[in-house]
Amino acid sequence: SLASDLPAGPDLGKAKAWISLDGTGTVGINNSFNIEKAVDNGNGNFNIFFGIPFKDRTYIQIATAGDTNSLTANVNMNGVFGGQTQIKVKTTTDGNAQDVDPLFAVFFGELENE
Repeated sequence: SLASDLPAGPDLGKAKAWISLDGTGTVGINNSFNIEKAVDNGNGNFNIFFGIPFKDRTYIQIATAGDTNSLTANVNMNGVFGGQTQIKVKTTTDGNAQDVDPLFAVFFGELENE
């Protein structure tokens, strides 16, 4: 019965893209969905490119990082665009940029083809 209360249109309750990234050494995608590529911009700084871009800049992104060198990482999303996003990872102990493995990100919103 709750389904009848949902608005018509794209299902915004399902992830439209996600990635598990190895951000150490040569950047590699462990697993992904609707991700075209990941680019290493330097220590702890990655651009993620979507296979099918989001319709606009209002999509939601959530990310978390695994422990690296026994330091806890903070994840900061910057430069939100329809076709890509930038993720920066810094340590909580000293605020320095940090490469991590794994880095997980999930994205919700409306894609261009919906």
